[in-house]
Amino acid sequence: MRATRQGIAFELDLGSFIDHKIFFKGAFRAHFTSFIKRTISGKELMLDLGSNIGFYSLVAARRGCRVVAFEPHPRVAEQFRTNLALNPDIASQVCFHERGVGRMAETLKLHAPPASAVNQGVASFRASEAALTFEVPLVTLDSWWIQEGRPKVGLVKIDTEGFDLKVILGAAELIQTCRPVLAFETEVLEFDGDDKCEWAEARELLRGSGYKYFWLDLYGRPHPARDLEAVQDLVAIAQ
Repeated sequence: MRATRQGIAFELDLGSFIDHKIFFKGAFRAHFTSFIKRTISGKELMLDLGSNIGFYSLVAARRGCRVVAFEPHPRVAEQFRTNLALNPDIASQVCFHERGVGRMAETLKLHAPPASAVNQGVASFRASEAALTFEVPLVTLDSWWIQEGRPKVGLVKIDTEGFDLKVILGAAELIQTCRPVLAFETEVLEFDGDDKCEWAEARELLRGSGYKYFWLDLYGRPHPARDLEAVQDLVAIAQ
């Protein structure tokens, strides 16, 4: 079904959780959409990692921001491309990559739910008994950034289903140089084992670059975060 929301044309599958919210609520997550609109600048890049069908990328592009998006799930990536094609006036502002982002350049299996699942966005590089698997190439943000000539990045949105810390650790040089706003999830992390070690590394990296942590209220306004592991959407802002 085609619909226009936020001044953007979308091809939506109402059997999908994300698409259903966009169609009936006008946004996937209204508070985070407000935060992105408040944060982005037309002078800097936004990186949309785990971009799904392109909602946040297109919202940012509609407001004049240049976007680089990464989405490894083939079926979801196809829908992203369809949505780009439906918006030719802003499509050139979005550079789309059908690949994953991580701590190192490698090829991994993406574990995805069946095509009939209501949320295709839960596909993950973490091992699981998923119905579908895809071999997907990964890059690091640092290698991509250096190859692109070290552009100024203002916002990095990360929603990679448990891979967020690896993404951050693979972007150390970009973070230290550009000091972008970082928005990522903690709810899907298990704070033991590898996650615990990577969380310590990531916090040390961000601490050394002068970052403070915030949570978002219903209007997308950031507030200082104290219990970091209890925050669903964690925002890190360099001070």
